[in-house]
Amino acid sequence: MPPTVFGLDDRMSFTDRLTNWLGFYSLMSLVEYFMFPAMDKVKQQYDIKPEVSTAEGVGKAELVLVQNSFCFGFPRPLTPGNLLSSKTSNIKAVDWMPQNDVLGHVKTKVFLSHLGHNSMYEAAYHGVPIVGFPMWSDQPKMPDKSHEREWGSG
Repeated sequence: MPPTVFGLDDRMSFTDRLTNWLGFYSLMSLVEYFMFPAMDKVKQQYDIKPEVSTAEGVGKAELVLVQNSFCFGFPRPLTPGNLLSSKTSNIKAVDWMPQNDVLGHVKTKVFLSHLGHNSMYEAAYHGVPIVGFPMWSDQPKMPDKSHEREWGSG
């Protein structure tokens, strides 16, 4: 969904989607290269877990609160599990499943991932190839890192 600053809505043309994608990664670059270092200085100054960078802290967040109203927000797809699994016989939708166990299963052939650290480590451990969709923070750099370390291709 596009940030309001771009002036786009949920009915985007290809050009709008490209603008949204470029704008999102531009904003994330500004955050990563200007805001996070400034936040790290404040953390250092006030001794607020200086051993953990702001980027690391954001990446490890277990809960993110977003101020949004269903009246003004965009519609989001909420696919019920039974609807998804009734469309094809090779998809099983469940509320929760242990990712590490799934990646370790002999029939797991590929892993679709946002490229978070834990996902990358678990897939590498089990030797499961990843099709990545980086979304935030350090995730866009992960394909290059895996290529540099010779356990993936960027």
